Amino acid sequence: MEKDKIIDLHQALKEGFDKIYGWTSDEGGIRHGFFGEGSDVNKEDASFMLVAASAFVNYLKEKAIKAGVDFKASDS
Repeated sequence: MEKDKIIDLHQALKEGFDKIYGWTSDEGGIRHGFFGEGSDVNKEDASFMLVAASAFVNYLKEKAIKAGVDFKASDS
């Protein structure tokens, strides 16, 4: 949405999201971690990421709606 100039995010906010994505993507991160012996991934990290991701999606959706994006037209 940013690439297509639908929304404009503040640079600090973009950097924050990039850092959170980096945290989830590294070798011990939530997306590539495992819940076995020796794992650094725990329930509170996974819960935080689930809630943060949900908030991020809702934030972007509201920004897109405000910008006039028609989600019904893009569902097909």
